[in-house]
Amino acid sequence: MAAATRRANFSLQAEAEMRAVGLEPLEPCPGTLAPWESRHLACGRVVFPVHHLAKHGRGVCRQCSGSPLVEPHEAVARLTVLGFKPLEPYPGRMQAVWRMQCITCDTVVTKALQGAGGCRRCRPFGTNHALPALVYLLHHPRWGAVKVGTPTWGPHGLPITGVTAGW
Repeated sequence: MAAATRRANFSLQAEAEMRAVGLEPLEPCPGTLAPWESRHLACGRVVFPVHHLAKHGRGVCRQCSGSPLVEPHEAVARLTVLGFKPLEPYPGRMQAVWRMQCITCDTVVTKALQGAGGCRRCRPFGTNHALPALVYLLHHPRWGAVKVGTPTWGPHGLPITGVTAGW
């Protein structure tokens, strides 16, 4: 009985704290660490802040805070510019991983939209995974060590292995 009373008192207090920062809860309090469906009274958007942050005025509404909020159609447009097509719906956050497929080489990748670049397999710079590679293996009998690597390429198209320091 005492636990139910504490829970009810906490819910009432949490609702009051949400209203104090301009949020109208749209569902019962899910707990202090869970996203809580609410309406931001300043802009009318439905938001999902976490109570323990919102009661201090943090994480109330991304749209009003000035942090980037990307709508699903904008996210798909950004993905298309990068050369990908989505294989599942936009997860709602730029930091969340998203399954996508390269339009050029059909490679399926899972990565976040934030900081995403083009396809690693078919981009015109960096390592081209479709081409054969040169790998070297060096053995140093005195040190009892083995070194494996891939060379960088010199200005005349010849490999520079980086063999120094007694190798």
